[in-house]
This record gives sequence, structure tokens and C-alpha cells, in this order.
Amino acid sequence: MAITGTKIFTCNHGTTYANVDEWIAEHGYCGTNTEGLISGTLTLNPDGQSVTGTYVWSDEAAIDAWKANRTAFTRNYTTVEKSELSSV
Repeated sequence: MAITGTKIFTCNHGTTYANVDEWIAEHGYCGTNTEGLISGTLTLNPDGQSVTGTYVWSDEAAIDAWKANRTAFTRNYTTVEKSELSSV
């Protein structure tokens, strides 16, 4: 059974983005293209200053592997919300 998680990332410096591609160009994929995911997507929120990342893993072991494979980076944004993981 797949497990889904979401995070909302908000830009700290007040920039408004017209589309998710502009966000990605400045902030990267926020872990949505990391090995170990079944799928990962970013959606620009209506305020233009935040995105919602949706992550889908096959199981808890896949989440642990995904966490281990993430690359360290300096964040230019703050995670303002994190949902509970849910099985789908």
C-alpha cells in the first residue's frame, strides 16, 4: 500500500512566482525528484509565494531510503506545514 505525504514550502524573501517552473529554477525540486519515490510533484499555490510538494512512496522502507538519499542544501524557504503520512 502506497504512502503519501505533503509539505508546503514558502519563500522567505517575498518573491512571487508566476508558475512552478520559476520556483524550481530558484529553489530546486524540493525532494520531488529524489530516487525512491513512486511520484513527486510540486504545485504553485495561489499566493505565488509557496508550493505544495506531494510525495508518494511504496512503503515505510522506501521512505527511509528516500530520506537517506536526499542531498543536503541551504534552504531559501521555510516548511510551513507538513501533513501526516497516509496510506492510499
